[in-house]
Amino acid sequence: MTPVNFITKNKYQGGNQALVSKSKYYAFATFRQIANAGYKVNKGAKGQAIFCGFQPVDQIDSKGHIKTKSVPKMAIVFDIADTTALTDKKLISELR
Repeated sequence: MTPVNFITKNKYQGGNQALVSKSKYYAFATFRQIANAGYKVNKGAKGQAIFCGFQPVDQIDSKGHIKTKSVPKMAIVFDIADTTALTDKKLISELR
């Protein structure tokens, strides 16, 4: 089963599949997504870092010139089992 973001329903791709594949429901979301959907992250839950692409960052070199560099963008996601969303029967049925 392919891991999915249980809020957006987007599937995780590439190396992120391996990072988030240790779940009964294979469903994850960020803290903000969970909170905005009206759920809570359970106390003591541990998130997992995932790769979200690259973002441009401006840096000033020693001569005062601005240089744009691409740096990895990461996010922390939580397993649905570590949230109150697990009690949402409609959501769980959509994930199966």
